[in-house]
Amino acid sequence: MQWSLFLNESYIFSFKKRQNVIDRPLHEPYLVKKLTACFGEQDDRYKSLIDNIINSTGQKHGTMLVILEETEARSEAKRLGDSQYGLPEPFPREHAGEINRLNAIDGSVILDTYGKIYGIGMILDGGHPIQNELNSSEENGKGGDEIPKGNLARGARYNSGKKYYDFLRASGKKGMILIVSEDGSTDILATND
Repeated sequence: MQWSLFLNESYIFSFKKRQNVIDRPLHEPYLVKKLTACFGEQDDRYKSLIDNIINSTGQKHGTMLVILEETEARSEAKRLGDSQYGLPEPFPREHAGEINRLNAIDGSVILDTYGKIYGIGMILDGGHPIQNELNSSEENGKGGDEIPKGNLARGARYNSGKKYYDFLRASGKKGMILIVSEDGSTDILATND
């Protein structure tokens, strides 16, 4: 019960599991454009990072990549690791050839814009609790327990990524989250969108 529509050998969309799925293959020029819009120009044009991204889209069980600037990637991996929310990489390095084995671990992979991995199996918490309390004072009339709205039509991986994306935007941090679903579709959430 699935089929794909092509027009002059160009993929248009698929029908899978009773729903239309528009899969846009992630090609290097498209990724360079998205990354440059989010993080700015980079000398090597994001080569290692793009290799990690493209390899990750082949993950059969789905995965999530969190891309941050180097300093932010290091501090977020440490913060989450200190809270037992994942495994920080003690010596960050590029793992393009092994990314799917690392993606197989439940949780997200945190990378910097050069493709270096800083954390694996990361459980995204939507920001540090102390930070949330500071941002939700009585001045703005919101309580500290306010939770961003989810999307019931999407799975836990997407909603977790969306919550973390909302945290990045609210705190003014540059970031991109790539969510690969088990059905093969890919979502990109970028703080500049």
